[in-house]
Amino acid sequence: MFREDYKAAMDGIQPSAELISATKGAMKMKKRKHIWVPLAACFIVAILSIGTVCATQMHIWKNLFGTEDQGIETALKYDYVENVRMDYVVSNGVGVKISSVILDDGTFAYVLDIHLDEKVDREFEMINPEDIVIKDENGVVLVGEGQGMLATGGSRRMECVDGKNIKFVEIAENSNHNFPKSDRLYVSLSKINLIDNKVFKTYTGDWAFNIDTTGKFAYRISVPYEGAGGGIDVLMANLTNTSFNFEVKLPEKHTITKGITLTDENGIIYDCKQIGVEDDGYTIRTEFPVSLFNATRKYTLKYGECSAEIERASIFDTSDIGADKTLDIGDDYFMDYAMSNGVGIRVCEFALDNGKFTAVYEIKLPEILEKCDYINFADLKVTDENGNVLYNDLGSLSTSESISVKKIDDTTFRTSITAENRDGKYPSAKELRFSISQIHCLNSEDRVGNGYRQEKIYDGDWQFAIDVK
Repeated sequence: MFREDYKAAMDGIQPSAELISATKGAMKMKKRKHIWVPLAACFIVAILSIGTVCATQMHIWKNLFGTEDQGIETALKYDYVENVRMDYVVSNGVGVKISSVILDDGTFAYVLDIHLDEKVDREFEMINPEDIVIKDENGVVLVGEGQGMLATGGSRRMECVDGKNIKFVEIAENSNHNFPKSDRLYVSLSKINLIDNKVFKTYTGDWAFNIDTTGKFAYRISVPYEGAGGGIDVLMANLTNTSFNFEVKLPEKHTITKGITLTDENGIIYDCKQIGVEDDGYTIRTEFPVSLFNATRKYTLKYGECSAEIERASIFDTSDIGADKTLDIGDDYFMDYAMSNGVGIRVCEFALDNGKFTAVYEIKLPEILEKCDYINFADLKVTDENGNVLYNDLGSLSTSESISVKKIDDTTFRTSITAENRDGKYPSAKELRFSISQIHCLNSEDRVGNGYRQEKIYDGDWQFAIDVK
């Protein structure tokens, strides 16, 4: 439906030659210790303003990435984008705000809305926020000139919504894949350059504001893979919300004539987006348009006639926390945290058969509770798509349960709950639905009567669902 609406809106609209010419190379690839080899040219298209704020933003992202980047498109499908609601920050009659953000380890993209005090031609040649700097709460510079900037390359694109409103988009790439898990982004800008009908104009002002990114991006996850073969040494393989990032050492010096592809278990072949070659000529950094939302367990990485088998690394060892060692956790599941009142919850692994149901819940707290070593839920409920209650205090198909908890770091815990049905009556579910409204943080070493000492209770509304493959 999305794609059909987009195509209808785009019918008959073509980018101007001037616009394409003026914006080519708007953001140069930053040369660190390697050379970036871009594999696809950037393109710019002017589109119509459509519908509500949310719908407009999604159409803009679809227009920018479309099928050019399947990883980002998949992330958007699963709502991995933050639509920011804020008023314009106005200086000298010009308003500026950020309306949409995407951030993970290797990609930072944002939509900057600019409201001018005079009309411009819809086919204007160029607009450029010349000195924009975006940093996080720790002073880490994501984009902006100067030392310490994490962005190593990218592109800038723009479109005119109407005579006075322009959307400027920067897609920053980080070949080191170390964009931070920021809680807040700080934006500063003092100069905007515009070329309209071959007339150059500069707007000056003081535009400074910050936006909250805690919800989606501060608690994002990435999934490690490992593998080797065919003389290819996989130094790093990390899957994020928008891309599959690799650092590999090839059996021979890299040549551009030999393509690099990634094939998943379903036979889908992905071409790499870009390649960074280290000084030795053998070691490369590359990424593929794959999202953790549509990932498979195994992949084949191919370079020329050489190939390496890549497999998802184990992210949770149930034996390490005393769970049932005979149970094979069959399905890894990757999702963002469901957030409520600053606390994130997600399911990272689960297994379901007729007689046993196990789920591993990862809990991310907003603060350090030094004495907390055990986390449980007061009212966890798990149902299938037909309303059958697999797990709950009342009316459950479970006849017994066991709980194990592992502390990952100061604020991250994993609670494994295994429920059994001795009559073997668990259904063949297609979807599992989870609801939680209270989290208990406990100290198991300091007992109160027959129970653990309560350190803190978090109330909230955590609801999410996962597909059972």
